[in-house]
Order: sequence, then C-alpha cells, then structure tokens
Amino acid sequence: MKILMLVDQKYPTHHVFLEEVYSKIFYEKGHEVVWVMKSGSKIGKRQVKRWNQNKVYVIPSRFSGILEYVFQIFDLLFLIDVCKRERFDIIQVRNDIVMGHFARLLAWFYGAKFVVQLSHLKAEETLIFAKRGIYGNKFVNYIIGYFEMVCRNVMLRSADLVFPISYEMKKYFARFGVKNRRMVAMPLGVDLRIDPKNYNCSDLIEKYDVGSEIVLVYIGTLSKSRHLDKVVRAMKLLKDDGIKFKLFFVGSGKDERDADDLRKFSFSFDLSSEVVFVGKVARSEVPRYIKMADIGLSPVPLNKVFKRSSITKLGEYMNMGIPCVATKFPEQEKLMLESECGYCVDYRVEDFYLAVKKMVLDGSKKRREMGLRGRVYIRDKRNLNKLGFEVENAYGRMV
Repeated sequence: MKILMLVDQKYPTHHVFLEEVYSKIFYEKGHEVVWVMKSGSKIGKRQVKRWNQNKVYVIPSRFSGILEYVFQIFDLLFLIDVCKRERFDIIQVRNDIVMGHFARLLAWFYGAKFVVQLSHLKAEETLIFAKRGIYGNKFVNYIIGYFEMVCRNVMLRSADLVFPISYEMKKYFARFGVKNRRMVAMPLGVDLRIDPKNYNCSDLIEKYDVGSEIVLVYIGTLSKSRHLDKVVRAMKLLKDDGIKFKLFFVGSGKDERDADDLRKFSFSFDLSSEVVFVGKVARSEVPRYIKMADIGLSPVPLNKVFKRSSITKLGEYMNMGIPCVATKFPEQEKLMLESECGYCVDYRVEDFYLAVKKMVLDGSKKRREMGLRGRVYIRDKRNLNKLGFEVENAYGRMV
C-alpha cells in the first residue's frame, strides 16, 4: 500500500507508535509511507527530508491560534500536486483537524481511502481548561473547544476508518454518529527492543546522590490538568511516616510555569531534598530513569479526557520491569488488574499515599515479582509488532 500520513507531530518526531509501526515495520513489510509534519525548528519554506527511509515533507510552523490554521492551509496546497503525481491508496491524518479536513478533500478527489487516528480529546481538554480558567482566556477556550469538537466529529463521520486510542474513546465517538464498523481501537504499545539489561543508570545514581532510599519516578507531562499537587501531598505523608525516598519528576509542563509552580508547591511542604525535577529528557534516556526507580507512578485524573485515553508511562514502567502505583481509569485499571503489577487506586491523596506506602513495605522481593509480571504481560498484549499487524489487517479489510 501507498500511504500519505499527515500528523500533528513536529519533525523529527520521537513518537514510539508512529516511528516503530509506520516508519519501520511498515517499511519492512514493503509499504510506502510519505509523511507531512510541521517543523520543530524555524524554517522559511517547505523542505523535503528523510526519516528511517521514508520521505517527509516538512512545512513551516508559523504563528499560533487562528493565524496558524490559515497559514497551514496555504502550506498544504502543495499536496494537490503530490497526490496527483503519486496516487496514494490511503490518506491518513493524526489528531490535527485542519490537516484532517484537507486530507478528507484530497482523498475524495483522488479516490483514496480517508483514515483518522485520534490519540487525544483535545477539544474536550480545551473545555476543561476553560472551566478551570487555565491556559488562556476562559471565553476564548470555550469557543475554540466547541468549534474543534464540531469540526472533529464531522471529520470522523466522513472517514472510511477511524483508529481511536482506546475502547472507551471508541464508545464515546459512537455517541456522535461514528459507525462502530468503521472504528478499530488502537491503544499505545511498547517497543520489544527495550530491555532493562541494556541500560546503565550508575551515572544517574551518582549524579543525584541516590543511596538506600526508595526511588520513585513519574514520567510525563507536568501540566496542571494532571493535578500532581496530590502526588506531592501524598509524598509529604510518606515523609511524615519516616520513610526515606526520592521522587523524580521527568518531563515538562504545557508551559514553563507548570514545573516552576509544582516545584514551589513541593518546597512549601519541605520536600526540597526528596523531590527532584529532572526536566524533559530525550526519549532514549527515559528507560535509564525508569531503571533507577523502585516504583513507577502513573496518576491520572478521572475526567472525560483521561477516562478515554491509553497508557503511556504505565506501559514504559511495565516494559522495564518495575512495579507501579496507578490511579483508576478504564484502560489503566484493566491493565493493572490483569497483570497484577502493582496497586491501582482512586486519585485521592490518602489512597495514593497508602498504596505507595504498602508497596514500600512489601519489600524488594515482592516488588521484583510484581515488576516481572508487568513486563511479561505488556510485552505479550501490547507489543508494537502485534499492533502493526492489526493496523495492516484493518487497512486490508477497508480497501
């Protein structure tokens, strides 16, 4: 098959699913994938690059807000000639609504199948920002959120195939008239090549002066929408119990103030020695921080956005063989219960604190057993080779 992929990622992207399934596995299977991405750095005009043997059209990232959408439409006009010349079987978009409606028209005009991959309910998240009065003007966020939701649902109903990221998201889209037979839930997966034996974290242990204390790690965004203040409060209770620990926050926020605010909040609880803010690290470095840890934390608020999301950090913890303390939302709870790799609780300070404390008191032997169960489970149920096969089968049925 010949596939044109328009994605919401900046070039060069380090998104595991896109890189491993579409850029590598599909290439090895003989499919041709041509990419369209925005530039991660400032460029004046469109460029043609290579990514794992695939051609990439890199378009400039210009402005923000409405102006960004307007210029993006003009930047995408070159695809008319590309589609006329190359004749794609499938034109697929990931998340981006402007790209999506443009791709929809290209697919209709050139007789290709139109596919949408959705990993996040961005419109609903914008409405949550509006309700909480964060990340911009409240009134503007309400308008943007509802407008994006309407445009997204029109796009989904016109698609030949939709890949929602979870079964909960699939059920949610069905409420807006998207036909079940046209949807295949496609959760995130893990890279089988990542093995804890291949990673050395001795330099990190020395750098952060890690001794005999329990090491906790949180990988991911520090956005205010994650309510990580609850984790900090739970750590305060842990310290009051006399438990020696270090918690590493690895990642950045939606804006630079998120990490600073969380740091100040943790310092106000006298946790400056226990809580370490690493910042954003390269994807290749993430397994080393996980290997350094005794326990992985995956706290996720149960709202209409995260309820319908898929695993990221939890899968990375499990794949590296460390036990987890997670909070309840449908997919995460399912994985935790089936794998028995740790404890899954409601996202309340007291519950989270007690779960972490219990895992600390369980001892290293029991934690290793939990971690091993998680690794075996996730590599069997969510390996990218298997998910790539499911994607290919879904395409085959469609065409």
